[in-house]
Amino acid sequence: MQVARNNIPLLFLCLTFSSSHAQNTWLKRADLPGGSREAAIGFAIGTKGYLGTGLDAFTGHKRDFWEFDPVGNTWTQKADFKGGSRSACMGLAIGNKGYVGLGIDSLSNQPSDFWEYDPIANSWTKKADFPGGSRVYARGFSIGLKGYIGTGKDTTGIKDFWEYDQTGGAWTQKATLPGPPRTSGAIAFSIANKGYIGTGQDNFGACLNDFWEYDSGNNTWLQKTSFPGVARYAATGFSIGNKGYIGTGSTNSAQLNDFWEYDQGNDTWSQKANFPIQFRSYAAAFALAGKGYIGTGFDFNTTFDIDDFWEYTPIVGLDEGTRPDRITIFPNPCLGKFKIYSKKSGEEITVYAAMGKIIYRTVLSGDNSMVDISSFPKGIYFVKVMDSSGTIKGVQKIIYQ
Repeated sequence: MQVARNNIPLLFLCLTFSSSHAQNTWLKRADLPGGSREAAIGFAIGTKGYLGTGLDAFTGHKRDFWEFDPVGNTWTQKADFKGGSRSACMGLAIGNKGYVGLGIDSLSNQPSDFWEYDPIANSWTKKADFPGGSRVYARGFSIGLKGYIGTGKDTTGIKDFWEYDQTGGAWTQKATLPGPPRTSGAIAFSIANKGYIGTGQDNFGACLNDFWEYDSGNNTWLQKTSFPGVARYAATGFSIGNKGYIGTGSTNSAQLNDFWEYDQGNDTWSQKANFPIQFRSYAAAFALAGKGYIGTGFDFNTTFDIDDFWEYTPIVGLDEGTRPDRITIFPNPCLGKFKIYSKKSGEEITVYAAMGKIIYRTVLSGDNSMVDISSFPKGIYFVKVMDSSGTIKGVQKIIYQ
């Protein structure tokens, strides 16, 4: 690997330090070859994004499944979703596997099944059914090797919340989401060890803008600063690093294209560059390699479903001038566990995957701290140490072999 100044790998610089001319911008990417659709699912695994299922108003429900390569800007068709054609499903990634379930099919059946996608084998495996019952527009996120799924609509809006353990394949009911039941597309994403759910519609059709944080360690919900944009449903949401993003969607009378960034550390929102298309709802989205992607969906202005795909480059990154010699990591390479030595307690440690996603965060309790990333895939990771004032002390590469 090439090395940049101060021994920070160029790969990490390219993925995490956005250049000023490319920040807060949208770029048109290759259209989805599978055709127009709304209410599809999207998630990312490793260096690839995945999009599939959905509804086309002219051709009906879909079961096709596609892989996106951001480097080549290319789509590759993968094995069809084995649960059959449907839309308004729930989709998320846990570790190196994808999961799809629930939703509605062309006969108005609402299955409660749950399927695992293996990108290496390009195959689907049925897992234990979702115990919360059938529903459309359920939402979820992953933290470590567990997925968290809830909300949505059966005959009315639902507030329950469930944990799926990828290791054992078991479901456990967790604390119910506070606030009103929500239907028709809330948004959900995770940042480090916290999950977030917000927006959507309540049982009476009113649009919502509340925003909630889930602590998986304590099984508790905490209300955060409300989403400052117009209350909405059918929006899109994803996270990049320690920031979350919400945009597009609908009110009861109009579609929207505004786009907002949530700062987890400060619990604040800031408006970013609008999504380039004026009208969009029920789009699919995921984040990959430090970029966000939004595509497909419904355009109220043309009354057509869409097959386009757009890439968002955020304003994120670390200071390129940080000194990695201020921290010591041992052993390196490691077997999944390593220690960080520093001269001050109370410093924050953040571990990033090579593509820029935060996988671990903690605070030093003494002059050293043990970090365990053994539940994540082997590979290259990056460790950032930041003092209590927010000054970055260093960035170091760690190899998990």
